[in-house]
Amino acid sequence: MKGLPLTRRLLVMGALAALSLTGLLSASAPATAGSSAMRWPFALRDAANDAKGGPDVTKVEEGGDKDKRVIGLRLTFANFAADSGFNIYFDTDHDRSTGTYGYEYMLYAQGDGWSLNVADGAGGWKQETISATDVSHRNGNVLEFDLSADDLGGATFFDFIVVTFTSAPGPDGTPVLTAADDAPDTGGFSYSLDEVANVPPAPPLIKVLGAKPDTPRAGKLFVEQFAIVDRESQLPAVAARVALTMSIGGKSVRSTMSFRDGVAIGRATIPARARAKTLMVTVVAVLGGLKTRDQETFAIR
Repeated sequence: MKGLPLTRRLLVMGALAALSLTGLLSASAPATAGSSAMRWPFALRDAANDAKGGPDVTKVEEGGDKDKRVIGLRLTFANFAADSGFNIYFDTDHDRSTGTYGYEYMLYAQGDGWSLNVADGAGGWKQETISATDVSHRNGNVLEFDLSADDLGGATFFDFIVVTFTSAPGPDGTPVLTAADDAPDTGGFSYSLDEVANVPPAPPLIKVLGAKPDTPRAGKLFVEQFAIVDRESQLPAVAARVALTMSIGGKSVRSTMSFRDGVAIGRATIPARARAKTLMVTVVAVLGGLKTRDQETFAIR
């Protein structure tokens, strides 16, 4: 990891010394699971393996629901442990001469707890009460925060950075920063709820389920499963329309398909004389008027 600029090191240490954690990251279904209006069209990348074994930001996703004025940030980490934490700093007025070190709001998280804080006008931070509409979720190394724009002063367009740390007790009980990553490495990310809302929707994603595909065998029943996924939310595309066909050498093979909870299951009995030939499975999924077509080939034994 490259050393953090002095300003960013000070930001982290100030947060550790002055603030407590008031919210808990839920380990249940993500907050977006029941909200079809929540979109996640943008994925921002940060360099991997630059945190010297500490919490390492690898991806930041931007989402939101414009009608409900919900701002979504989803962070993917490597090496996020119980003593790991991070701060998200929000520059909501686009003026680096205001706020605390140029930022008006800060989300402070460590382990499974988090808090939201506002610049106090004296170079520090004042903790805010987390609104009932502000929700969070953790799934392994992926942490999601869905915040009301009102809790960021009504801002729906802002710049932000993420600074990570690993803390350990110091001699006097004050936490000591032992490793840190910053994302992006230089400059900052930008967020716009209008842009999130206005991006054209993406077609669904089709993925073969299982660690490795099944092998079709001549004269035997062949079964293969495909996940149909909303490309933005990464949730099962339960509302998709799906068609599945199979063929060998361009000739159709009689098959059946079931589709439930975002999973398409295709079944067919492979002809006895098809050994050493190639089975092609074609899956077509349509979601919101957008179509994805995927073809998978399998060597028949």
